[in-house]
Amino acid sequence: MKFYPMQRADRPGAFRTRPVFVDDPAFGLFLNALPDAVALVERDGRIRMINLAFERLVAISRADLLGTDLSRLARNCGEIMRDTAAALARLQRYQGEFTTPSGKPATLGLSLLRSSDGPPYAGLLVLREQGAGRPGLDREFRLASGKARAGDLVFEGEYRVVLEQARKAVAAGLSTLILGETGTGKTALITHLLGDDPLRPLVHVPCRQLTEQNFDREMFGALPVPGDKAWSRGYVPQADGGTLFLDGIDDLSPALQARVLAMLEAPGASQAPGAAITRPQKATLVATASRPLDAPGSDTPPLRADLRFRLSGITLRLPALRDEPAMLEALMQRFLSRLNARRDQPLSLSPSFVARIRAHDFPGNIRELDNIIGQAGIQAGAVATAEHFTAPSSPPDPARYLRGPGGDRTGTSLKEQVQSFEEWVIASALALHRSKRSAARALGIDVATLIRKTSRSPYPPNKEIET
Repeated sequence: MKFYPMQRADRPGAFRTRPVFVDDPAFGLFLNALPDAVALVERDGRIRMINLAFERLVAISRADLLGTDLSRLARNCGEIMRDTAAALARLQRYQGEFTTPSGKPATLGLSLLRSSDGPPYAGLLVLREQGAGRPGLDREFRLASGKARAGDLVFEGEYRVVLEQARKAVAAGLSTLILGETGTGKTALITHLLGDDPLRPLVHVPCRQLTEQNFDREMFGALPVPGDKAWSRGYVPQADGGTLFLDGIDDLSPALQARVLAMLEAPGASQAPGAAITRPQKATLVATASRPLDAPGSDTPPLRADLRFRLSGITLRLPALRDEPAMLEALMQRFLSRLNARRDQPLSLSPSFVARIRAHDFPGNIRELDNIIGQAGIQAGAVATAEHFTAPSSPPDPARYLRGPGGDRTGTSLKEQVQSFEEWVIASALALHRSKRSAARALGIDVATLIRKTSRSPYPPNKEIET
């Protein structure tokens, strides 16, 4: 189906990006033929079109819905509708779950509609009662929702190897421990791997939020307080038949480590709320940590050995982003594409901006790269240049460079290794200062020396760099 621009009556000669079929009366008949509840929502949040299934599910008549703000549905469907309206205003996709006016659980998905050559022109809201429709329909919706929640992590190089090893370990029922620096995507990897099966819940336990006072309530649930109709379920009962994900076990105090170990070594039968110790009968264990577990951190003790052995049926390590150039390039393009989906004017990255990214050490890994691209989208117009790179400069890392271009240099002479490191320092200075004179001044050498050294380097400076 082709998209054709429609001329705007208020501005002769100007065109809008909305496809013409949206304004065709036959499009409403098409929506009514869909089994799901569907609404077409303008970018300002006004409901433009709904089908009969949508009218029935939200229990509001068509006359009362058309032309009104999407947030009005919060009266019947809860605060999730206000969140959906806010996501549309930010031009972001959104997924969630809510309860229909008839008391049935339902899922919600907001997608952005765009033509092939323009910004988003509307949002498509799809509501679906859980259990409704053809067999497997809910699972298909949850699958898409789960993958969206996994973020924008792509898998290249060693990341792909770790993903496949984790997949095999989980399939074999092994408890899996994933190590990696902060921001390397440990949670996103686990969500990608385990968060898309509605029959096996993935229960995320942020260990940093556990204390000796709230441990029992958070992990095992609690009896109702006055006014409540049911007891609150803890993480452990919810994970029965699925996966218990202990995120950041290196944040546990020694006392909490002992309690987690007791929980994992307790008899298999789940007990009622209020019991001292309980554990899921059938649950896969997955854990993550941001530091080596056999050595203390700056403010945390080492993990006790018996707990580490309990959690690490297999131990996998995610590499730092600075050690995976293929991953860096793939993520840079993915984050840029996601950013441009929310911009009226697409952003491109200049060679000087890309050079700054490649020279950066990324102590914050994937999360830091995402922030750098996002900040460039705010500061830059159509092109992000080196001046829009807002991350602090990283000090040169000799070990990193010796693992960089050219591969492993083990066994080479000291002179060759020093020359290689010198080339990397010069390339980083050129990427940072964008002119040979400024780079030479920062390095404490004259520009003639810098030119002579770069002429012999196998890594030529960026074309944008001026003398």
